[in-house]
Amino acid sequence: MISTHHRSSRWDFIAVVQTRSLAEFNNVLNDVRSIDGIKSTESNLLLDSMIF
Repeated sequence: MISTHHRSSRWDFIAVVQTRSLAEFNNVLNDVRSIDGIKSTESNLLLDSMIF
């Protein structure tokens, strides 16, 4: 887990994770989905970052 963010928007909570593979990402996502109270998830892949 890199960072977590509690938000007041469409998404209540955002977790930024970094994994070595899509298979590992899928495992993390399955763990998150198994947490009691999680009703749905949405994934977005970060393709590039720029630091100013």
